[in-house]
Amino acid sequence: MTLSLPLINDLPDWFPDPFWTDRYKGWLSEARLRATESENDRGTTNAIRHGDRNHYNLDIFLALARFMEHHWRLFLDLARAEEQIKQGQGLALESHADQAISVLAGAYDTIDQLRKDGLKSYDDLRTVFEKSRYPKARPVGGREFVHVFDDVKDHFADRRADLSYMRAPEDSLGLDRWLNELAAAIKLYAKENHAAVPPTLR
Repeated sequence: MTLSLPLINDLPDWFPDPFWTDRYKGWLSEARLRATESENDRGTTNAIRHGDRNHYNLDIFLALARFMEHHWRLFLDLARAEEQIKQGQGLALESHADQAISVLAGAYDTIDQLRKDGLKSYDDLRTVFEKSRYPKARPVGGREFVHVFDDVKDHFADRRADLSYMRAPEDSLGLDRWLNELAAAIKLYAKENHAAVPPTLR
């Protein structure tokens, strides 16, 4: 499944995709359940980690749980950002420029925080992985690693030379590009309405 992102258009004639939440309502319901479960699992694991055994096994479990929890929250944060965009569009239609910009900047912050959380959860996972294994694709003795794709089968984990294949699905969404487009739309609307641009978008 290729996940789409909430639509961005020009204000005040912005028309957010009215079907995004409906399209992914099944995944959103699952995400609410799994994100809560993952949070509870991490809490339980942290509580028993203070023992004198299995620290590394528990570290692996925690890192994987945190990484998976991020991906469930990805659905929830995209839904939240879409709702913020709809609110901002409604305020723009009523000519409340400052309020519209504030709410839309909130949508930007929601997804920017999601993007940063994805990078951190992956970095934490990679750090735990490399406690017991050398980094994938590292140079050895002055020789660079050469990654050769399998010409017979398409192994998902073989699409990238290093562990970042685990980030590939989220990378394919283009969150950075989406944020840039949202920031550009907000700045244009602010300029046309002689309103201030929030510091995070400058």
